[in-house]
Amino acid sequence: MLLFVIVFVLVALLLAGAALVALLIIVLSVAGALALGVMSASALIGLTTGRFGLALRALLVQCGVVAGIVGGILCAALLKVLSIDQGMGWFVLIYGALAGAGVGALLALAFEWVIVSVTKLASSRYPAR
Repeated sequence: MLLFVIVFVLVALLLAGAALVALLIIVLSVAGALALGVMSASALIGLTTGRFGLALRALLVQCGVVAGIVGGILCAALLKVLSIDQGMGWFVLIYGALAGAGVGALLALAFEWVIVSVTKLASSRYPAR
């Protein structure tokens, strides 16, 4: 009987480890595909318009939206766990993702505005020689 329990526990641990490795591979491949998609979209914008600044702006906005979606989902999930009311299920995560995407885009645009303003200020104070 003890041998059966030991074999069962070892097989269960082996299967759990294989599942964790598979999950890690899936998560890393999805993150890599998302990063490749963001970079290629920004590069395509830069190549079609011929302006590096526009490609950088698109990259900032896309990274802000992606980071905002992840942050919004995490904040909504944390709020759902910490709140007493456990209603609405998946809608909380969807609303968190939408709010996070909006805030991420606004923060990316604000960051881009700061960069442009500082660049203009620096170029007006220190002209090129």
